[in-house]
Amino acid sequence: MGAGDQSTSRSAGHFARRQQSADCRDDAENRRAAGIAGIGREHLRLIAVDHTYALRPEALEQAIRADVAAGHTPFFVSATVGTTSSTAMDPVRAIGEICRR
Repeated sequence: MGAGDQSTSRSAGHFARRQQSADCRDDAENRRAAGIAGIGREHLRLIAVDHTYALRPEALEQAIRADVAAGHTPFFVSATVGTTSSTAMDPVRAIGEICRR
């Protein structure tokens, strides 16, 4: 997600009546971008990172399974290759395999 605009929205926006979820690393850029995109923070799943600040695939898979079990439809996962703040690189192949399932 890109966050060119600095404004944020705490409301669910277009997703207010839908049970959908978006998964991303827990950082300010993704939280801000979700607000700008109208996703709303209540639909955003912040996924744990490891000691190098890379998204943990097992945490992503657990979050997706929990959302599906709760009747939500995961529709978006954000993977990063070189964050601005830490230059962290997410394991894109593992994330892609989880999403493919």
